[in-house]
Amino acid sequence: MGLFRPAWMSKSKEKALKAVGKLEDQAKLAEAARTSPNSYARAAAVDKLNDQEAIALAARTDESIDVRLAAVARLSLQSALAHAAKTDVERSVRLLAVKQLTDQKALACVAKNDPEIDVRLAAVERLKDQEELASVSMTSSSKQVRLSALRLLTEQTSLAKAAVSCADSELISAAFANLSNQEILLSLAKTAANKEVRLCAVKKMTKSASLNEIALTDPDEDIRLAAVYKISFREALSKIAEKDPSNSVRLAAFAKLEPHLTELVRNVQNVKSSWRVRIGSAEELIKCAGSAPERLRLVWDIAKQRTEKIHMDVKRDSNVCGVNFEHSDYSESFAFPPYPYD
Repeated sequence: MGLFRPAWMSKSKEKALKAVGKLEDQAKLAEAARTSPNSYARAAAVDKLNDQEAIALAARTDESIDVRLAAVARLSLQSALAHAAKTDVERSVRLLAVKQLTDQKALACVAKNDPEIDVRLAAVERLKDQEELASVSMTSSSKQVRLSALRLLTEQTSLAKAAVSCADSELISAAFANLSNQEILLSLAKTAANKEVRLCAVKKMTKSASLNEIALTDPDEDIRLAAVYKISFREALSKIAEKDPSNSVRLAAFAKLEPHLTELVRNVQNVKSSWRVRIGSAEELIKCAGSAPERLRLVWDIAKQRTEKIHMDVKRDSNVCGVNFEHSDYSESFAFPPYPYD
């Protein structure tokens, strides 16, 4: 610089800023951005720069957070933004870089690795690449980040893979929110190792044939029950009501066949119901059996089993409380008559 020291090199903030304000030459602005001892002057010079390489240099090397922020704000060069987003020590600089970044691999890297959750979430929100979203949804150490990625993921095979890789209920539900491919759902309902995944798959299924198949053949009682709640094909429901090995599943099928009795069926099934409510509902169902004995033998059998179970529960509770059950007011109400149509 010889004998003439540029005014932007002044230690005076006002003098340095005034000098930068008069500069128009891009080379001199780049020099001021690199060499001025005053961070305000360097930031002002960066604000007037057009050269992306010069701006990137300031973003990468300047010791002042404010200068780096000014540089990142003017950056469009993706490689420089990616560098700032991944390596800057200051959270605010990384966050600003992420908000301007479009490079999908760089965004995925930030989403997986940044130490600050808000920076990681900001990176996820800018992800559009389904492969990268799938990777984040399955590998991030943060549940919040994984949830955010799953909400943006729409590729069906990736959603299925994410669902089976999850152990957390909220993550599984998020994976199923955008999952609609019926073939994939049927496959998950049949083969997923996690029972919760299978249940979620059944609940999202809409094809009658697939639901009938699950309701009739799945080895798990809860899975069959979930399918029964969704089917309406009376032939399948009748077969289930007659032959399913689970009373709960049979009763659910019966409730679908006889919807006017649904509330009574629920009362009989509900373990939280008082014994009086359960036995009363069972007795009402028994009365219904008399009107259609060929169909409603199921009700009689299940009501009898439930009543006997209630009988034993009350007897046990009475003994615990020191009550003589056989001479109590409860014993007669549990007497169960033989099926009248045998």
